[in-house]
Amino acid sequence: MDISEIEPAVLYDNRCGACSGFARAVDRISRGRFTMIGHYTPLGEELRALIGEGATEMFWVVGGGYARGGRAGLAALASQMLRRRRAARALRADPGTCDDLCGGPRAVLYRSCSVLTRSRTVRLG
Repeated sequence: MDISEIEPAVLYDNRCGACSGFARAVDRISRGRFTMIGHYTPLGEELRALIGEGATEMFWVVGGGYARGGRAGLAALASQMLRRRRAARALRADPGTCDDLCGGPRAVLYRSCSVLTRSRTVRLG
């Protein structure tokens, strides 16, 4: 896979309602500047393999040869939104199924805390 073809991209848990809602909000706010990729799509599985263990624990922003997750991903997301102008093609996946934490305010709170307490940067390639 040539990562430069999909950059900038957001890799998110497409089986979680809260995460899918976050991805939809990012897509709407950024006006389609990111390629949206679900963790459980074929392309998402390839990216998860490059990121390594724990890839599904948070969302990732892929760009510039790096994948940044959690707090590092929030900073990369803001940075990419401010400087990228091109519209990316959106790769969508079925929402799939969720675990017990998927619905309602509890899921949003859990995922928000998860993003703020975790941070990781991985060099791709």
